[in-house]
Amino acid sequence: MKFFAFACIVCAQGLAQTRYRVPLHVTPGTLQNMGTGVDIHSAPDGLRASLPGDIQVQIERLTGRFQGIVVHVPGDPPKQVALLPDQSSLIYVPRATGNGQKLPYMIGYSRWERDGTTHEGLFWEPACRAEGKLKLPGCEIKVAVLDFNGDGVFDGKDSRLGTTIGLDINGDGRIFGQTEWRRANEVMEACGRPLLVASLTPDGSEIVFADSEIAPAKVDGPVPAFSVTATDGELISSAEFRGNVHVLDFWASWCAPCVARLEEMNGIAAQYGTISMPSASM
Repeated sequence: MKFFAFACIVCAQGLAQTRYRVPLHVTPGTLQNMGTGVDIHSAPDGLRASLPGDIQVQIERLTGRFQGIVVHVPGDPPKQVALLPDQSSLIYVPRATGNGQKLPYMIGYSRWERDGTTHEGLFWEPACRAEGKLKLPGCEIKVAVLDFNGDGVFDGKDSRLGTTIGLDINGDGRIFGQTEWRRANEVMEACGRPLLVASLTPDGSEIVFADSEIAPAKVDGPVPAFSVTATDGELISSAEFRGNVHVLDFWASWCAPCVARLEEMNGIAAQYGTISMPSASM
């Protein structure tokens, strides 16, 4: 078994070709079951939490026998939400794009015990999304985009937190489950075509897809054909790997978890086989 580690300095996105424009409309009231949690922490002026989209909320405890909280969300006007453990409430946040629209989000409160200590947190979930139809040659597919971080803007910041581009791959009219959601910077497949997100308007009114020369890799599928030149000038081709067991580890110098895993990869290589460590720009 041979191990190869490729340092991805500049990752190729493929050459974009035909573009497909998809008009979108923002639809409130559609829960996504996708969100993010944040811890409640103590501050000099009381309890606070930092919600996605740089929304800083102040928190006070309910008085009496209830173990709940009151969340103060800044805005115009500011909002005040009382929550008990495992309870959620709908809250509307003005968009940052200047069109005056307010979008709904769910904010929830959780309280749990761990290692003898009580922990508290808030959960933030978009209750809206931008929807449209992607029309490809001989095929039409439903598309959805989430404002995942809750800052009122549809952009690349959302995909840093989670999967925000939905495609109705199975054609059942719903966009549901991990297999139908992608990050905005991924190569995704729709109607048998590999696509990239070329652009997305901040107000969620339009998304543009473009053909990609790179097809997404599939679990249990063949490794896509590739070749790279190592820093020592050696040409490494996937054709050389056929018929033998190899482990390919793609990493980048800016990816801290990737770099941290190199020691683990070296340990696996020492246990199971030889290792070749060419550093290749991609």
